[in-house]
Amino acid sequence: MKIGVLSDTHIHSLKAGQRLADFLLKGPFRDIEMVLHAGDHVIPDLDSCFDGLPYFGVCGNMDRCSPHLPQRRIVSIGPYRVGMVHGWGAPDGIEDRVLHCFRGDKTDVIILVTAISPVSVGRVDSAVEPRQCNGSTLSSIS
Repeated sequence: MKIGVLSDTHIHSLKAGQRLADFLLKGPFRDIEMVLHAGDHVIPDLDSCFDGLPYFGVCGNMDRCSPHLPQRRIVSIGPYRVGMVHGWGAPDGIEDRVLHCFRGDKTDVIILVTAISPVSVGRVDSAVEPRQCNGSTLSSIS
């Protein structure tokens, strides 16, 4: 399954959101089956621009949290459980804060957005050796 992951789109209108979605769906997201947005949508209806694809987002520091955009979430994708959180605070210690946020939850991968360099980037089934903590793989996109 191909999944499109994005964050920090800072879209201020549905028209701009539709332009972004059209660009992505005709290019890098051409064959995706799901969208994961790691926060800072700015408009809560951005999901409506992605042609009815399954869309899961979390609240970023520029968003209003709601049941539709929780502060953190876990998405089940096949046999995998993907944790999502925007991240917060200074870069020092972010990994530990995020892992604490998911403590007690079984996750295979955690997606977060931070000001630090990526911890691990790759496919869950690839040969990448991501950082393991408490049984979870911590991944970062920047």
